[in-house]
Amino acid sequence: MTLQSIRAIYEAPVIAALGALTPAVSCYGDNQTYTDDDATTEYALIRVNFTGTTEISLGPSLENLRGVVIVECFTPKNIGPARAQEMITSVMTALNNLNTCNPHPSTGSYGTVGVINGPNFAALDDRPHYMASISCPFKATHLS
Repeated sequence: MTLQSIRAIYEAPVIAALGALTPAVSCYGDNQTYTDDDATTEYALIRVNFTGTTEISLGPSLENLRGVVIVECFTPKNIGPARAQEMITSVMTALNNLNTCNPHPSTGSYGTVGVINGPNFAALDDRPHYMASISCPFKATHLS
């Protein structure tokens, strides 16, 4: 299995897109803990969940990974939606650009995304942040 290289296909462009914003936004992946709960701090979370990894064939099973990418962007509450919209739009653009099917240069893996659900917006009751989120299915493989 090549889970880490597949995960990188989706995480790397999202992290780069958010890092290119002014000011840059920190993005945390699975099993990375966000510890600064300052109400003025912007950040994003990305999760890559796998729903299927192989397909049955007449020979050995074929590696054909599928799943869901979820990105949540957090901005200070009570300042309007503009910054959250800017953040989530850059994420959506980065993910849509994957659909060129060009292999990831360092791993030989490639992947695409399906229909992007959202963005959804919410002022969180239990946190001092406003959240914009998207999710989309993905399909990926590794070129051997």
